[in-house]
Amino acid sequence: MKSLHENSSSVIKYKPHISEPFSISQGVRQGGILSTDLCKLYVNLLLDRLVDTGRDGRIGTVLVNSFA
Repeated sequence: MKSLHENSSSVIKYKPHISEPFSISQGVRQGGILSTDLCKLYVNLLLDRLVDTGRDGRIGTVLVNSFA
């Protein structure tokens, strides 16, 4: 898992300009083979935490527990 994100770098392209390469130290690689599963894992943990709080959210009279 660690080797999939080791030594990752990127550049920013804007119109005809390209930035100098910079290292990526956190996040999930876009289009990576594990990206979808890692995102789902994070969202599920976040939703579990939300449920554990016992709180809910409301917009007017509409109950909004989560958007996932």
